[in-house]
Amino acid sequence: MELIIDYAKSERLRTISGDVLKENVVMIEMCRQLGFEIKPDPTEPDIRDVRLKL
Repeated sequence: MELIIDYAKSERLRTISGDVLKENVVMIEMCRQLGFEIKPDPTEPDIRDVRLKL
């Protein structure tokens, strides 16, 4: 994931975002440690929206 973040920065992207199942606690914790903002998806209760501003 750190390589993806570095690549996105080198391409001058402003944001990385994705959807994660709420039960995928390992992925959610990794995103939290990397600084992603994590919010519930307003239309899908089993999904978390993860977003990192670059």
